Amino acid sequence: MRGGKDATASTRTPLAVVDGGVLSDRDSARTGDGGSILGDLRQSPTTIFPLIAVVMLVAWLPASAAYSPAVYCAGALAVLILIVATAAQGVSGAPCAALVPRIAIGAALGFVLWNYASILWAKDAGIAVDGANRTALYTGLFALFALTSWTPRLLYLATGAYATGAVSITAIEFIRTVHSQHPESDFISGRLTLPSGYENASAALLLSAVFVSVVIASRPALPPLLRILMFAVATAGTDLAVLAQSRGSVLGASVGVTLLLLLAPSRHRILGVLLATGACVFVAAPALVHVYAASDHGFRSFTDALDASLRMSAYSVAAAAIAGLAWSLAVRVLPPAPRLRRYGDRAVLGLVVVALASPLIAAAVRPHSARARVATAWHSFAHGDSPTGDGNRLSSLGSSRYDFYRVTLHEIAAHPVAGVGTDNFAIDYLRNRRTDEEPLYPHSDVLRIPAQTGLVGGALALVFLASFLVAAYRSWRSVPTATLALLVPLAYWLCQGSFDWLWEVAGVTAPLAAWAGAAVSLRARTSAPRRLSVPGRIAIALASLAFAVPIGADWISGHDVNTALSGWHTDPAGAIRELDRAASLEPFSDKPSLFAAAIAGRVGAPGTMAVELRRAENRNPDNWYTHLLLAVVAADNHSWKRASAQAATAARLNPLEPTITEVERAVRRRRAPRLQAFDAVFLGRAVKRVRSGVTR
Repeated sequence: MRGGKDATASTRTPLAVVDGGVLSDRDSARTGDGGSILGDLRQSPTTIFPLIAVVMLVAWLPASAAYSPAVYCAGALAVLILIVATAAQGVSGAPCAALVPRIAIGAALGFVLWNYASILWAKDAGIAVDGANRTALYTGLFALFALTSWTPRLLYLATGAYATGAVSITAIEFIRTVHSQHPESDFISGRLTLPSGYENASAALLLSAVFVSVVIASRPALPPLLRILMFAVATAGTDLAVLAQSRGSVLGASVGVTLLLLLAPSRHRILGVLLATGACVFVAAPALVHVYAASDHGFRSFTDALDASLRMSAYSVAAAAIAGLAWSLAVRVLPPAPRLRRYGDRAVLGLVVVALASPLIAAAVRPHSARARVATAWHSFAHGDSPTGDGNRLSSLGSSRYDFYRVTLHEIAAHPVAGVGTDNFAIDYLRNRRTDEEPLYPHSDVLRIPAQTGLVGGALALVFLASFLVAAYRSWRSVPTATLALLVPLAYWLCQGSFDWLWEVAGVTAPLAAWAGAAVSLRARTSAPRRLSVPGRIAIALASLAFAVPIGADWISGHDVNTALSGWHTDPAGAIRELDRAASLEPFSDKPSLFAAAIAGRVGAPGTMAVELRRAENRNPDNWYTHLLLAVVAADNHSWKRASAQAATAARLNPLEPTITEVERAVRRRRAPRLQAFDAVFLGRAVKRVRSGVTR
């Protein structure tokens, strides 16, 4: 009877559509049955746990995309609970049946442990703890999604819900910003920073969601309402990404589109969706791009440009919805044409090959022109400044990244085996910089691995990458289109992240870690959960508990710091007590003590300020700011020799900092610097850097 039913369904539609057309021709042909999402969930009930994680990944986006440890540590604790729940119910993912996914999980786990070990030799152990906990979050999400059996139906449910949620939240926040009294607060030099607070990371988050929605929208018999939604999500996400004006996102998007058109089994459909949504974005593009230029022409010009961009973006999304409806009608009305589809796929492949070969052919025909362009681009990268205002950001590679990478390579050469410690870049950069910027991270997620974790961390990362690619290739052979919905956002992230800091923004990288886990467990059919042995469940529970200790301490400490900073005006003594508790929970970090010292200085408690500064110095003797404040305190007490020594230490740690020179000059003249004057200097500098596009 089942065979007859399948044969009837196959005769009724040559697309072999299952579950409303969520699958492609090749994907659906390999499922072999006409199941449903509910049927897949019944077959693999533990999928509910990673679906809960997807809700979390969307929910934390308004909180600066989980950049704060207080946010992503709470998420990491939730993921650990979900892993324990999955193990208790039974795992059904690829690691149950294949060795390669187990190797990937093992390598990722080893990389996390090495990140925690780097705390021991990191100069700033506090920020190393934050980095290790963030890495644990990513590994936990990878393991959670890898331990679950995924079908294309379940995968599209998870990724489609995330893409819709991410773009919707960003769009709602953008609308609120446009209608607020201070819309410039969510822009840096005319570039949209929502939802992460960092424009390049926001572009990466949005375009990763766009790629997912493009793949889903290309499904042959997707229900019309879902297709309209995916068209709208893809267009709205691209519109918002254009407002971020990220040069790295252009490169990453080019790589993602190329991979989709090369590897997708239904290239003509992918190209059709890209052209349709691209045409809709093109309608709004002039207004969207003008926001960046208008930022230098006064507040009124800027707000007028924002109003126009919102209006044109609404038109483009409406046009995309109409295009999605027209696509659905065409699918229902037009007869199947398998031969035409094959010719279309081959034609698209040919166009992609020609497009990739054209630059190489042009360089071979005109080598002198090619060399001149490369030389100009390199000069712009190595010596140019970041363009602002009326300048076209895409016409220049100017930034300070050349200097960032110079210092990063120096770190690799100086600490080849173990690295400098996770997230430890700022101290070395301030000591060796040639610019006035003060980045926390090296702006390259590729270089950060050997620089911060050395050869050991690099080897573990390579083992993970190799085993992941092997496992993902098997999934691609089984269900290619669904696998590409996972791999293309990952390739995009890797490309842009090679020249930016995306790893440090949990709201951007955490979803991709989850998609990577799903990619190794994606199959045409679900498999029933398999009970782990009692020792296996105990081992997972104990490992989760071990990771929960530092993550939980970091979470509570971050919560205490936020509480103290929000209420110190009304209760400074209580705020200092909160910060002291935070310092006891986070014994490696100097930040709670620095915050407590700042509060003590504001309320006129120099003794408490000195005590907190000495505690911060003991925890992180390489923080130039601590030594600067200690010099000010010593000068205020007329301890000129101690003040001179502290100022000299600060100057050694940050030679280009002008305020240190002022303190040294004041100490030599036996005058005590005023702390309030430095507050004004640092506040003015922060405002200037925000306006010039330098963040965090």
